[in-house]
Amino acid sequence: MSTYPLNIRSVKSVAFTHPNDVRTGAVRFVFKDGVDLDSVDQLLSELPDGYTISFFNADFPQWSDPGAYFDILRYKSDLYIKAGNHGWMTEFKKESVEVLKRLIWACIEFNANEDNHFTYEKHLYAVTTCRSFGGGFNKAYIERLGKLES
Repeated sequence: MSTYPLNIRSVKSVAFTHPNDVRTGAVRFVFKDGVDLDSVDQLLSELPDGYTISFFNADFPQWSDPGAYFDILRYKSDLYIKAGNHGWMTEFKKESVEVLKRLIWACIEFNANEDNHFTYEKHLYAVTTCRSFGGGFNKAYIERLGKLES
C-alpha cells in the first residue's frame, strides 16, 4: 500500500477523520513549516490516477459564500480542476501543473489545521467526469496569484 501523500517530506497527517474516510481511503493532511515548491511539485506529480486533492481557498472571488472548495483530479496522464461553494460548481477543466502548483502554494497557509486542511482520496466517478473537458480555469484569478519563485 502506498504511503502517498505522507511520503512527501513536507506533508504531515491531520488526526481528524470523517465517516466517509474509510469508504474513500481519505487522508487528511497539511504542509509542515518550511514547505518548499519541490514538495508541492511532488504532490502533483505523484498523484495517482483517479484520485483527488481537495482544499479550500478563502481568497477565491465569487458571488455566494466567501471562497471556494477546489478538487484537483488526475485522470490518466492529465490534471483537472473544479471549484464550488454553496449554490455553484464548475465542471472539471484540464489545467497545467504550473497553474495548479501556484494555486496550492497560495492556499497552504489557510489549510494548515484540523478544521481547514488538504484531503487526498479516491474520486468515485473519475471515468465519467473527465471524458472531454477543455482547458482554462478562471484565468483572471490565476494571473492574480503571480509567478512562483523557486
